[in-house]
Amino acid sequence: MRWIKHPYLAAAATVLVLGLGAGAARADLAFYTTALTGASEVPSNASPAAGIATLTVDTSTLVGTYALQFSGLTAAQTGVHFHTAAAGVNGPVAFGLPLGSPVAGTWNLTAPQYASLVAGSIYLNVHSSAFPGGEIRGQMTLDHVVADENMTLGDVKSLYR
Repeated sequence: MRWIKHPYLAAAATVLVLGLGAGAARADLAFYTTALTGASEVPSNASPAAGIATLTVDTSTLVGTYALQFSGLTAAQTGVHFHTAAAGVNGPVAFGLPLGSPVAGTWNLTAPQYASLVAGSIYLNVHSSAFPGGEIRGQMTLDHVVADENMTLGDVKSLYR
């Protein structure tokens, strides 16, 4: 058995396998993940807090479903947001989440927000009273794609840019 190591080929294989299914159309789903740490903040900090998050986006409707869990903040949580910026850069708030952990919900992304996500320029930031600019942060990165039988190899490649 050979494993597909290149992400384009793995995604193309997924397209081919799904194309052999029962014929019911499926949404194209893109799965993004991140680990949140103080070291990822700009500037970095030594917070002992840590978290994980997922964002699953239906690429035809741009509806995202998120889940976030974290622990160990050094002070009271004051906010949690998705921001638009590349790794190592602070950016504006794109979407706010409710306080607490764990949290889950939906986000109706705009086309520019989705383009930023695909480009690797969306991060999740948990703010606290000790770190008003953010105590832990994680850049959302593409984990995998589930595609319907109508998705082309070009469509798959565009998700990995």
